[in-house]
Amino acid sequence: MQVMPAVPSLDGVYAEHVNPQWVRLLNVLQMNVRYQRCLGSELFTADGRRILDFLSGYCVHNAGHNHPAIVAALKEELDRQGPAMLQSHVPLLAAELAERLSARAGLLSGIEFTAPRQLRLRVAFETFRHIHPRMFGQVLVMRLFRDRNILTQICGNNFMVLKVAPPLVATAGQIEEFVAATREVVDLAHNSTGFWAEALGLARRAVDI
Repeated sequence: MQVMPAVPSLDGVYAEHVNPQWVRLLNVLQMNVRYQRCLGSELFTADGRRILDFLSGYCVHNAGHNHPAIVAALKEELDRQGPAMLQSHVPLLAAELAERLSARAGLLSGIEFTAPRQLRLRVAFETFRHIHPRMFGQVLVMRLFRDRNILTQICGNNFMVLKVAPPLVATAGQIEEFVAATREVVDLAHNSTGFWAEALGLARRAVDI
């Protein structure tokens, strides 16, 4: 019987040649996802889930993923074989794009998280932040939204601010879906003892990365 050589996983290759800590962190957060395709405000995973993208690739995908008009324009420009990334001229297409984007600014807002009101939950919150002061947002809040199939970013004020940056193509229904998820996350963080017990265990695992 012929034995096929083992093929190294892409995670292992990335960890070896790019950033091993990033791979470990994503695994702890359970955010290491395989995406098969992306369209508009939605990401589709290999296991059949639909993720609402309110991170927009750190605002790289302001117009949404694989917008048909942008795909067509890119193909046209590539066929034209025009200058690109020469660093020695003023790129006219960049000026035209900036002008159009400035006229169509989208939603960008931030939500700051504070300590729970209940004393017993506040003790858990302070313990969590004592383990690592910046871990509340990165480990906990992003995971809560991930559990609701929404991709977000934590930044600002010691990583206590949720940055909301949906693409320009996000629909009213998708924004309502995000608002409902936010209400669930806030309610869970302010009222669930079991949730905080699980969160502390997750924080300790993350510290060991």
